[in-house]
Amino acid sequence: TSPLRGVVYTQRLSHPEEQSIALQATVDAGVARLYWFANEKFLGTAPRGRSLTWHPPGPGHYVLRAVDDAGRADTREVNVSTAQ
Repeated sequence: TSPLRGVVYTQRLSHPEEQSIALQATVDAGVARLYWFANEKFLGTAPRGRSLTWHPPGPGHYVLRAVDDAGRADTREVNVSTAQ
């Protein structure tokens, strides 16, 4: 459910560390944990119903992937730009 499709997320050049995106997905009732990846790099885990906060390392195109503890996965593409 997050990040949103078709949205460009913007980092401020003066404070890029302040930009964060909540990663959250809807899963089946039997799922306990989600495992999150950005461009194949492991970001962390979150229990079902909770989000994981991601701080993009900079502007660019990212493929985010969520994998549940049953092995099911979904991806979402995210674009991050910079602004003054």
